[in-house]
Amino acid sequence: MKIKTIFVTVLLLVFLSGCQSTSAYNPYKADKNMILTNVKRVGLMPTNLLVEVPNEEEKRGYFNAQLQGVFEQKGFEVIPAEEWRHIYDTVKAKSGDLFDAKTGKADKDKFKAIKEEVLAIYQKEFHVDAFVYSGVMVVKANWDRSTAHWDGATASTTGREGFWANFFGPQATGTMGALSFLVNIEDVKGESLFVEFGGIQLLSRVSSRDFVPVSKEDLLANNQINDNAIALSTCRFFEIWEPPVKNKRGKVQSCRR
Repeated sequence: MKIKTIFVTVLLLVFLSGCQSTSAYNPYKADKNMILTNVKRVGLMPTNLLVEVPNEEEKRGYFNAQLQGVFEQKGFEVIPAEEWRHIYDTVKAKSGDLFDAKTGKADKDKFKAIKEEVLAIYQKEFHVDAFVYSGVMVVKANWDRSTAHWDGATASTTGREGFWANFFGPQATGTMGALSFLVNIEDVKGESLFVEFGGIQLLSRVSSRDFVPVSKEDLLANNQINDNAIALSTCRFFEIWEPPVKNKRGKVQSCRR
């Protein structure tokens, strides 16, 4: 399915952006005026979760619903993710075995044919200007003693705040695993228009001697944090229509500092 291909490409983007951390990341992959003029109706793709969590379908549905609400609040016409899933499942069900019986490998030609048929049916019915891919993925967060920063988010590395955060944390720096929410917006030809990441949460805590993993039950469990990640990953896209204004010092303050 194309969604998985998109995520392989984005994983490469994450690696490359990590290797070039000295320069500011630019989420705009196409001319802003072109996006402003042409993108009014978007089709949501089912959210991918590239991390194992309890109640996966419930979490996936939550992100889809919140993302839909955010775009609708900004005045976009939004086709829900369920519409793509329904068409895809229908076409896939009538396509027979999609894996080679001898090798067990996916039949690339069949998957390509399914994708093309699904896209044709979808566009005939909905005529969207762009597709919104999204997902939760594992990234690296930079941390310095008691604080980690990544993809617009900040979190305590020790799980504590204030004095106790520094008291329980080692005087060290490095990188640690974290979760981020990805939004990748493409035109109908598959060309990227906008790719952005919003930090969600750390995957472990720093103790005096080691990293302590966060339990699976605590992953994506805080919807306030999840909503903030969605906002971080979409706000600069919406700034195309609502440009940030200058502050009292004459500097333009974007939603992502």
